[in-house]
Amino acid sequence: KIVRDKLQKIVENFGDIAMFGAGHLATMYVNVFNVADLISFVVDDDQNKRGLFVPGCRLPIYNSNDLLDKDIKYCLTSLSPESEKKVIAANKTFLSRGGIFASIFPSNPNSFINKSI
Repeated sequence: KIVRDKLQKIVENFGDIAMFGAGHLATMYVNVFNVADLISFVVDDDQNKRGLFVPGCRLPIYNSNDLLDKDIKYCLTSLSPESEKKVIAANKTFLSRGGIFASIFPSNPNSFINKSI
């Protein structure tokens, strides 16, 4: 309930949400918490995943350019801390346009759960 309520507030304040990372952690998170209806799409720059759908919830998988093309302002990350740093560094334009990256993991200091909305 806490996760769902927080994501609903994010949608109300920022519009569509994306999630970066189409791996097993993102898949489990979206399906277990039943929040696919609050996420517009998943981003993954692995060319083998693009054009596919996340198992269970059928969210489409796009590349990072779609964060800009689809005017996303809030992007959850399901990445390791090392990968998250690389993704943030590689997406400066998204950040410069007011975009926010926030982790799905509560132990991450950048977790959306710990941010005030």
